[in-house]
Amino acid sequence: MHFFLSKEKYLKYFLPIVLFVWGLFQVFFGEQIVANQGLGWDGFRYASLTQYLTESPELDNYTVYRIFLPALINLISTVFSFTISAKNIIVSFHIIHLILLPISGYFFVSIMEHYNLKSQTKLLGIILCYINFAILKFTHYYPVMMDSVAFSLAIIIFYLFLKQKTFDYMLLGCIGAFIFPTLFLQALFLFLFSKPFEFKSKKLIIFISLTVFFILIQYVLLKSNMLNNDVLYSLKVQENYFFISALITAVLSTFFIYVFFSVNVKSFLVEIFSKKNVSKIVVAMLFIIVVALVAVLLNVHEKKSEYLSFTLILFKFFITGNTMPGISVVAHTTYFGVVVFIMVLFWKSWLVEANNISSGLLIVCLLILFKVGIGSESRAIINILPFLIFPLLLVLNKLNINFTSILFLFLSNVFISKIWLKLNGEATCEIDQYGTLGFPCQAFLMHLGPWMSYNAYWLQLIFFFIFAIIILLIFRKKIFTHGKQ
Repeated sequence: MHFFLSKEKYLKYFLPIVLFVWGLFQVFFGEQIVANQGLGWDGFRYASLTQYLTESPELDNYTVYRIFLPALINLISTVFSFTISAKNIIVSFHIIHLILLPISGYFFVSIMEHYNLKSQTKLLGIILCYINFAILKFTHYYPVMMDSVAFSLAIIIFYLFLKQKTFDYMLLGCIGAFIFPTLFLQALFLFLFSKPFEFKSKKLIIFISLTVFFILIQYVLLKSNMLNNDVLYSLKVQENYFFISALITAVLSTFFIYVFFSVNVKSFLVEIFSKKNVSKIVVAMLFIIVVALVAVLLNVHEKKSEYLSFTLILFKFFITGNTMPGISVVAHTTYFGVVVFIMVLFWKSWLVEANNISSGLLIVCLLILFKVGIGSESRAIINILPFLIFPLLLVLNKLNINFTSILFLFLSNVFISKIWLKLNGEATCEIDQYGTLGFPCQAFLMHLGPWMSYNAYWLQLIFFFIFAIIILLIFRKKIFTHGKQ
């Protein structure tokens, strides 16, 4: 800790260097997914977009919102005259990650400096945001993906928001719409809603009613066979555990939207329809129209994706969140680390700090968590991880967290991230009785919620409870102290 404190002023440059060196190590010595010549499954579709752009057979109303990076690589290949092969596409994405992740590190530290966070809090912020499977392992193991790009752009958008560079972060949000669509929502809500909400007292009956409502929805979906998951090798809903699964999913859903029922509606409407905000709404509508129009024009064959069917749009994440009890929380912990536990422990304080930063930040985080976070595909919420962490750091900054606790959290994230685990195996993967692939394929798939096997779920659930208990013991006094304050 003394070494860190003495070198803290160089942290803004040290973190990007570490991220760049780690990325190089992963590129040259780390593993890479073997499916489809190293492109993976989604990466295979993005490679087709890179080669053929709007003439790609993979272009539809879903992949059109992923076309920016393929188009950029295609343009660069034209300028520098290199062949758009699978190998070159993979190298191009590696380079993009090697550039953007270190840049995100620079802006991440700049944001922490903006808030004058204590040294311990800065160190903890780096651990919570970067020491996880999503950043350290997935990025270069599965390079032809948009996830870490979305993560990096979200940090830059937040930094530009703090510096009141409205046009810059909205422009980045529009570009982000064609990389990872919810990036556009992040920029849009930051733009529209800046002042904090006024809250009134919340009633327990509302929480109970919402929970019962979501349980009933899931029961109807089950009986209507709408919770069937036909995705290859994914875990299906285990009906023996359905009511426990439905209860946990319902409680999570309620937690994410309950706060909106305590907003002072009158003051909110006055703020929304003020003269200043009406002009914002008009500008926001123009941005939305431009993004939608570009998407329509690019999708020249007007092809529709099954991923955007009415049923999947409404219920996909109820499906993946109900396969086993609490699988979403287990999957998010596996993917992002101990930040999940700490978010739960300081949830109320997080809501306050997020609202103080911007009601837009609060809205977009809760909406994406409600719509996507209750599902078990954790990578779908990678872009709001920084938005969740910054308010959390403001909460933690008020506590005195000793170096021993920080070291334990670091080691916990290293263990949970499994950066030490070999993901590619030479043995054949057998399909188990639940329709999922076993080991060695599970070494990778157990980090991707919908494809986590029945046995991998129980194994990770055990470690989930072990870490949950230990972290509760670490923060127990700090929770009560903070609560009184």
